[in-house]
Amino acid sequence: MSHYISFIRIPALAIGSLVRPLPKLGLLKEDRLRMRVWPSGIDFNFHLNNARYLSVMDYGRMHLLARTQVLPAVLRARWTPLVGAVWMTYRRSLPLFARFTLDTRLVCWDERWFYMEQTFTGEQGLAAIGWVKGALLGRDGIVDPQTVLEPIEPGIASPPMPEAIATWNELTREKLQGAWLRKMLRLIVRAVDRHFRTPKAKADLSIWRYIFDVELTPEMQTCAAQESGNCA
Repeated sequence: MSHYISFIRIPALAIGSLVRPLPKLGLLKEDRLRMRVWPSGIDFNFHLNNARYLSVMDYGRMHLLARTQVLPAVLRARWTPLVGAVWMTYRRSLPLFARFTLDTRLVCWDERWFYMEQTFTGEQGLAAIGWVKGALLGRDGIVDPQTVLEPIEPGIASPPMPEAIATWNELTREKLQGAWLRKMLRLIVRAVDRHFRTPKAKADLSIWRYIFDVELTPEMQTCAAQESGNCA
């Protein structure tokens, strides 16, 4: 199902938006798609696979871009759509052959990212909701969303960013910064290990390796255990 959406439905939508544009929709309006769960999208529990939600959401975002007249501008400029982050919450299953709707809307944007909300609703109510952080990549880097939207609706401005999305952004930023710092410290440990090969230096470095979760060599493990400088 994911390959069908990626290589058939989305390209067909893109080409069709140039040949026969879809009914126009305001940039801040919600786009709705009515869909069904098919056998190609289920798992052993006979409901829509969690990963399939993301594929369906890809199509939903492209459909919104087509209806808001953003997609033709993207194609003409040869910008590349990118996804920076996705936050999903699953509430109810969508069983085989169940009908559901996918609602997609642009929530807000900043100098780099578009923030979208996508909601799955089945016969029993809300099934899942996702926030997507996306961008457009041009030859000179990330394209400012305002420059993309301004020609379509002159004077448009981003609505205030919801507190929940701002918190999500902050958590993501802290996680990435922590991972970057940890990686840099590991590189420092390895660099020092290469340049200082004395037994005492190896014993001292074993402490740093333990702290930063760097794999110890057998020789280093022996030095750490003996806590002495007599290792060869």
